[in-house]
Amino acid sequence: GFQREMADAAATAVAAGADGGEEDGTGKVWRDERWLQSNQLNEHNALDYFALSEWYDNTCLTSFFNMQTRVTGAKMDRQYLANIEGIDYEVSHAAHNRLFVVDKVRRQKDPKDGAVRQVRVCSYYILDGWVYQCPNLQQLLDAKIQLVSHHITEALATASDKHSFSLVAGHR
Repeated sequence: GFQREMADAAATAVAAGADGGEEDGTGKVWRDERWLQSNQLNEHNALDYFALSEWYDNTCLTSFFNMQTRVTGAKMDRQYLANIEGIDYEVSHAAHNRLFVVDKVRRQKDPKDGAVRQVRVCSYYILDGWVYQCPNLQQLLDAKIQLVSHHITEALATASDKHSFSLVAGHR
């Protein structure tokens, strides 16, 4: 169901993480109430909504594409961007008009064969209109290790409260 799709999309986005070149924005959240009141968020406009956020790079290929479309008035195919080098954004997952995963990608030519390769730089997700940056794998593992360490410390404290040892009395 929906929860499984959300978990799968989040896992994919977290696995992508950031390559270290991105500023850590995992503690930030963004939302535009005015936009949401006048628009129904869906897979066709999720990227437009994301473009309003602080994470969006206005020098990206998507901005160039949108500007060209407005200037020429011609309906251009986004597939055109797949062969151009640079930074771009794309919606990689959409579920029930509630969850969208937006990937920031870098396209560059392979020096060996000249083919344009795409590398995911960072992922963001939009959940019910709230935009978040996905943590990278290192951040996720650090958080899990801290949580496990906390539980182990609590368990040892509880065990030491229940049992004590003295040289005179022995174990109690």
